[in-house]
Amino acid sequence: MLHFMRIKCLKITTFRNLNTLTWEIPAVKGGQIIALLGENGSGKTSVLEALSLLSPGRGLHKARPEEMVQHNAKSWGIHVELTDKTTIGQTFGQKKRLLKLDGDEMAKQAALAGIGSVLWLTPQQDRLFLDGAAARRDFLDRLVYGLLPSHAENLSRYKHHARARLRLLKQDADSDWITLEEQQASEAGVIVLKNRLKYLKALTEHIEEVSINLTGATLRIFEEENPIAALAGKFERSRTRDAEIGATHTGPQKVDVIGMLKLSNGDVNMKQCSSGQHKRGLLQLVLGHARLLADAHKAPPLVLIDEVAAHLDTSKRGSLLQALARLGAQVWVTETEAERLGDLGNMEVTFKEMTEGFLV
Repeated sequence: MLHFMRIKCLKITTFRNLNTLTWEIPAVKGGQIIALLGENGSGKTSVLEALSLLSPGRGLHKARPEEMVQHNAKSWGIHVELTDKTTIGQTFGQKKRLLKLDGDEMAKQAALAGIGSVLWLTPQQDRLFLDGAAARRDFLDRLVYGLLPSHAENLSRYKHHARARLRLLKQDADSDWITLEEQQASEAGVIVLKNRLKYLKALTEHIEEVSINLTGATLRIFEEENPIAALAGKFERSRTRDAEIGATHTGPQKVDVIGMLKLSNGDVNMKQCSSGQHKRGLLQLVLGHARLLADAHKAPPLVLIDEVAAHLDTSKRGSLLQALARLGAQVWVTETEAERLGDLGNMEVTFKEMTEGFLV
């Protein structure tokens, strides 16, 4: 069962431009909005990036752990206590990233998916459906983690065996070893694809203004009686080509995510939308995901929104935050001034002024 991702205590040390930050979050009933206020460079986004590491992977900037270390420091640390007393600790030092859950060391970052869902919006995502497919797949997989926590481990397994297969191809290794890696990659890969499709089907009930689907030749394996064998066959037939160019040409990493915005005069591909329409569709996905998790697990995601004013006009900022909070979510937002958050009605809001006291 997923935990309610509501943070009670946050501690950060020598992370990005943050020296030391220790914060006890005031307890409230229902949803909660936490607004980090301050000038550019005060560390607001660094706090969100630290929180994004409560989800498997490299966080909202996709940075390597060593890139998150404060200048002239040798390590960083993040410790979080949730309101249900679950503790999550992450440290990086001596070229090693260490994860602990309730004091026990975890071998893989995928274990974080079993704790709860973390979802973020940054200004860079305003081009999510306009740029390359990799970012869309990554965004989708993070959504899937929330509904199906085992997805993180299956995705990790697939990537491991796909990389191992590619190394063997480059080494011109024995075909039996290659076949073994292809079989294991196929088994994990089919699960990854099924999880994505299952999530999108469940999401459909919670979104109205946008539709999301997968596309790509790899999906044709589900037209076969044995999808695992069909995917393994694709791997085998592409060995020569994959070895020559050093890349894998089939599998879950070759599908794309297609978004359609539903307008009064018909559906429009989000690749063809205006920037305002694109943001509208993206925010509908965030709200739909929060509704889905609140319904399925009674545990809405932890939501991180960097520069909320960059995503919405003034009249809609407050309504978005209120909608998320009404679902019970703890929503962390950054802005330079409280007035830029919009009308928050009677929502519980905790303000944190980010000042030089948190910086080196």
